[in-house]
Amino acid sequence: MNLKNLFKRGEILTHFRTTFVKSPVEMLIAVYACSIFLYMFNSSEHTILAKLLPVLVLMPMVMIVAMMSNRFLQRLPFRAVYYALPLLLLPVWTGEMMLDWMKTSNFWVLQVIFLLLFLSCKLRIDNESFMNQIMLLICSLAVSSFATGLINGGISIIYLTFVYIFDVDFSGSILANVTIIIGTTGVTLGFLTLVRLWEEKIFRINSVLSSIINYIVTPALIVYTAILYAYFIKIVVAWELPRGGVAYMVFTFSILSVMVKSIQPMLNRRMFRWFFGNFQIIALPLLAMFWVGCCERISAYGLTPWRISMVLCGLTMTVFVTMFFFKKWGKYLFATAFSVALLLPFALVPELEMKKLSERWTVEEKYTDMAESSNYRDLRLKNYNNEKTIDIAKYNGLIIITKYFYFYDDSIALREIDFRISKNTFVSDQLRKISYPEDGEFDEEYLKNNVEEFLIYDTDKFRILFRSIDLQYDYSSRKITCRTAITEAVLIK
Repeated sequence: MNLKNLFKRGEILTHFRTTFVKSPVEMLIAVYACSIFLYMFNSSEHTILAKLLPVLVLMPMVMIVAMMSNRFLQRLPFRAVYYALPLLLLPVWTGEMMLDWMKTSNFWVLQVIFLLLFLSCKLRIDNESFMNQIMLLICSLAVSSFATGLINGGISIIYLTFVYIFDVDFSGSILANVTIIIGTTGVTLGFLTLVRLWEEKIFRINSVLSSIINYIVTPALIVYTAILYAYFIKIVVAWELPRGGVAYMVFTFSILSVMVKSIQPMLNRRMFRWFFGNFQIIALPLLAMFWVGCCERISAYGLTPWRISMVLCGLTMTVFVTMFFFKKWGKYLFATAFSVALLLPFALVPELEMKKLSERWTVEEKYTDMAESSNYRDLRLKNYNNEKTIDIAKYNGLIIITKYFYFYDDSIALREIDFRISKNTFVSDQLRKISYPEDGEFDEEYLKNNVEEFLIYDTDKFRILFRSIDLQYDYSSRKITCRTAITEAVLIK
């Protein structure tokens, strides 16, 4: 239905009434959310607020389940599940356990799973129909938010005008409460109404957005691809490993390319068909570079929750690209189903919580393996005196720089002060300063006793203070090398 027809002869009120009748649970959840927001805004009882917060966080998931249940559970006795869903949002179920769960990656992965299920709930196998369904949801939410924003702005202008003309005391809480009511019930009502009315609509991207995608976004992606390919050729010719940060670049490129590729059928004019038609072939060398860079990053800096997320997204991306080599399997719905299956254990199994995984991998695998190795010995030199003060009386200034040293080739560099030095030279200078014999037996105790002096590096212009330095001793070559370093501050001489 056209937006113009929506406002003809008061039809909009009829459509709103129909939405209340056909989506009663969704509207009940929206009204419930509105009441909780109003109560939290106008109340100062912290104990009750702590109980209501999990309810608000759970509402998007329950709303998605309600919309899906409303679609698929039309007959009794299954319809009873749809009407019982608001019971999940009663504050009696929430508490400290719920708050603790919200802080884990399991909870947020589950949110992503529900979003993916919601986007694919119509089970459209055809790619164009699948993207049309997503555009329906995006456009309905955007139009509803914009319309309610205009209404809220109009009410605010009327209220402020009234206050100014009649010299009435201004109350910011009135405007805030109106915004809460419109932002919850109004947006939900408009969204559900437009989703129902536009269900059979075929979406097309207008000429302005099509031009932006064709003449700005896509050429930028092609240039970015050329840069990544040039780097790929460079590391192949030099036969060296890619930098770990390249994994993030390839991942960003892949996400943007897939998004632009997916909306190609909706453009008024499709350009660069050769690029998106052969995207799966173009992406293969870059995916190889992604995985090498990802492994390099993890081996150098350890496993973190963010890197676990990157690995999971990389797996999805790899399967997605691989699927498009086969016409039968190259479907967005299948890629979404694989993503849900991959993420589900990380949402439901507490032991697969990303923070726990990263801590277990770092402690039990990385450092245990190194400690058991007969060839290497790792040592972290760190100043544990947290109350130590810095005397800057003899210096011209102080720069607080708390960051990892940036590794470039075989050097470590601190860009803020234009400082770069060979890692070997750095270690040699520090060992010489504490009178440590470079080619002698590894003396861990001696290094620990001289940690404060070792964590200070002097140049002609600066004194660099380190928070920690990770060293590694190679028993075969009898050499100590620097792996990573974290700075604390820089004193200007």
